[in-house]
Amino acid sequence: MKKEVKTVEELYKYITSKMKPEDALMKLLESASIQYEKLKFDKDSPVHPVIIVSMAACDMGWNLVIEKDKEEVEGIMIGTKDYIERNLKDGTI
Repeated sequence: MKKEVKTVEELYKYITSKMKPEDALMKLLESASIQYEKLKFDKDSPVHPVIIVSMAACDMGWNLVIEKDKEEVEGIMIGTKDYIERNLKDGTI
């Protein structure tokens, strides 16, 4: 019976013992990209990128700012409440 990997450190050691870290990173990025493309271009129910960003922000507990009364989204600000308030107040963004 194979031992299950239980921690991030154990997983890291296992992966890097089997391949170079650069190769492992490339596989991880490819996998994430493939998953994103599946969501975005699903023939039955495609998910708009703005929805994906919004859902990710919600998962992280971040706030989301999108201008109201616009026909098309020109940009999105996401981050913690402090981050958004700080950047809106001082005009950085």
